[in-house]
Amino acid sequence: MRVKHTITFEQAAERMLADMEAKKKVKAATLRATRSRLNAINEVLGSVRLEKISGADVRAYIEARLAAGKSGGTVRWEYQAIRAVIKSIVDKNLNCVYPIQWETKKLELPSTEPADDRTKETPQSVIETAVAAQIDPYSQLIAFLAFTGCRLGEAVACRIETANPDVTHWDVDMSLVRVRTAIDVGAEHAAKTKKSAKRIVDLCAEANDYLKAYVGARRDGFLFSVDGQPLERNRLYRAAAKLCGPYHGLRRARITNLYSRMETPAEEQIIKFWVGHESHESTQTERYSKLWQDAAWRREFAERAGIGFSLASPTVAEPAISEQQEAVAVSA
Repeated sequence: MRVKHTITFEQAAERMLADMEAKKKVKAATLRATRSRLNAINEVLGSVRLEKISGADVRAYIEARLAAGKSGGTVRWEYQAIRAVIKSIVDKNLNCVYPIQWETKKLELPSTEPADDRTKETPQSVIETAVAAQIDPYSQLIAFLAFTGCRLGEAVACRIETANPDVTHWDVDMSLVRVRTAIDVGAEHAAKTKKSAKRIVDLCAEANDYLKAYVGARRDGFLFSVDGQPLERNRLYRAAAKLCGPYHGLRRARITNLYSRMETPAEEQIIKFWVGHESHESTQTERYSKLWQDAAWRREFAERAGIGFSLASPTVAEPAISEQQEAVAVSA
């Protein structure tokens, strides 16, 4: 099909994003994540005209991303994004101007099965070593993730108390964390799901006292920060690589500890509530039962479950470490 004007991949991607935003087809957080990942694709294919993109180009892109250490799930998502951008350009009859002609099987797309280290819980010894290292604020963040089971973005968004009830914050007097928001791709948004975005994580006394010692005289701002700003993804991942491995392993470790401390099957509802699993009311029986709303029972379980690992005395987070100190601490 002849076309009068050509368009680059980056130009087509911007059009697709603008259309998604205008029609409000996706959540704001999904739009930000899509834009972020398209930025990575644009670095390689952004200046290439759509009619010039071949299957060989796409396979070369896939191979390069895998060689750079990206997961199979990430690479497959990016491949689908490439297809979506190309197919988004249509004529007045809604026919694709640039039909995709390559053979998908020949691209050798990777498996979406996560790597072994992404499906395992972080060992207790690794958590204790990372916490004892007292690399502020990363050691304290690791401890927080391991004794709350929060997702990384939720922890990064956590404030020290606050007058705003609509953001994630630690309530020192009530010994709990109210999860409302998460920070990812440089922006704050509602936590992952409807249920996880409006929940409470009860803290045992040991965990609450640990946070008190860490924040010292601070009474506001982000719980974990550098120069008052929330932690950035690249710095977080460098610290994880050095101290504890993938952060999600800390969440798995917390859930494992909670299940090991259960005394009745009904307490599974409390676990699901704390970690924000969408299924905490998955059955008809659970929809009738509201055990997870019983604050006294939750607190008793929190104390019984405890931390699950040994806590070293935290470094008081004042002042925050300088970028130079941090670079030394978390350098590869």
